[in-house]
Amino acid sequence: WLVTMADKCTIVVTVFQGRNFPSRPGWFFYVTGRFDSEELATEPSPHHADFDVEYELAWVTTRKGLQHHRTHRTPIKLQCFAVNEASGAEQKVGFIMLDLRTATAGGGGAAAAEWVTVSNTQYSKARPDLKLSLEVEMPTSQPQPAAAPKQLSPKRTPLRRPR
Repeated sequence: WLVTMADKCTIVVTVFQGRNFPSRPGWFFYVTGRFDSEELATEPSPHHADFDVEYELAWVTTRKGLQHHRTHRTPIKLQCFAVNEASGAEQKVGFIMLDLRTATAGGGGAAAAEWVTVSNTQYSKARPDLKLSLEVEMPTSQPQPAAAPKQLSPKRTPLRRPR
């Protein structure tokens, strides 16, 4: 099947920042996102109590595929990890499940972002949150340039004489 650019859309999860995490010197924090058997990851950020991530995870699908995933309630699973800089040891911090049906139309950015609590966290004394936004970007059709109006020239028609 031939899929055109107009049939494609992009699902974008933006991870802005984290808060209420315990400060762990020498550790880094990153997020992986899994959707439709494809896994993407953010760049590691220093693992402080509050930190900025500012990273987008984006998956491309078709409009029909998006509709299929919405009706079947396919989740986007974000897993949070901490990595020790010296030893390379990796620990699972927790996860967040996002419902694709709650995605907004693209263009909201930070204004559409919400604080979401990390589930099943290993940090018992803290309730860590991530500031996230979930958007679906549809391609806009390129407007055709308006053609200049034709200059009408007066047409000369021969006079008809009555017979």
